[in-house]
Amino acid sequence: MKKVLAIVICLGFTSYAAAEIDFDRAIDIEEAIESSSEHSFDIPNVRWDGDSWYTEQYYEYLVYSLDTDCTFEKTRFFSQEWIQNCYTDYAFDTGTHCSDIRGRSWSLNGQLIIKQRELYPWEKETFHIYIHGPKLDLRLIDTVYKYSIERVEGGGETIFTLTPKSREAGKPDMYGIEIVHFAYSKEAKKYVLKLKDVWAKDYAGEKIEIYAELWKDAFLWPDSAKETKRIEFEVSDNYEIFFDNNEIDKAYVKWGFTRIGKVSTEDYMNRGETYKVSK
Repeated sequence: MKKVLAIVICLGFTSYAAAEIDFDRAIDIEEAIESSSEHSFDIPNVRWDGDSWYTEQYYEYLVYSLDTDCTFEKTRFFSQEWIQNCYTDYAFDTGTHCSDIRGRSWSLNGQLIIKQRELYPWEKETFHIYIHGPKLDLRLIDTVYKYSIERVEGGGETIFTLTPKSREAGKPDMYGIEIVHFAYSKEAKKYVLKLKDVWAKDYAGEKIEIYAELWKDAFLWPDSAKETKRIEFEVSDNYEIFFDNNEIDKAYVKWGFTRIGKVSTEDYMNRGETYKVSK
């Protein structure tokens, strides 16, 4: 399998997704800019039914929010036909022998045009243009919008134009909730987990459910869960969770969250473990 990576910048980032993203928020703006139009070649051998098969090549596009139409540069695609050539050796009775020989080949241009649409800053969409034999086609790999697709062919090229129709909820940002601190409060005599909502403004008016398990860090014995909290909050900048168990000398928390509302899907985001703290 051959793979070559290339990066092209699609200008016209939406002001919402570019200008309003700052370095204190969860998204990496440098990564966002560099991969706004990221694409790569991948050439596996894909067999067809019968005695011939074609190489398949695809180009991957990762696209963030745009405040203008995005027209990608035309890309050259190549596909080779291979034909299985078999013969039976009757003279020496050695059986049937087969080999692959080159057949026809195709070299076509492909282009993707995406009409203006808005995504939340943490969202992106993925598209593939691929060649399989004499035909270029388009795959919508991971999208937030439903699109109408216009396909124009001629002169050895195919142009795909995508126009957004309706928006569906996308997955929330795994890193949209950050740990501010996890500590033992001597004043409250409780372990306290404080979290920050990076995208609180975008989820205003919605709810979030935080799941947190307090675990005892045992030195010579297996760790064990001592207390479980599942709390639903109105979305705000910060959330605090207090644990009532005061018998643990050293503890950590396993936690995650679920967004509740229309902005994102209600997929559970497992954030793993916090660092360990002592009384």
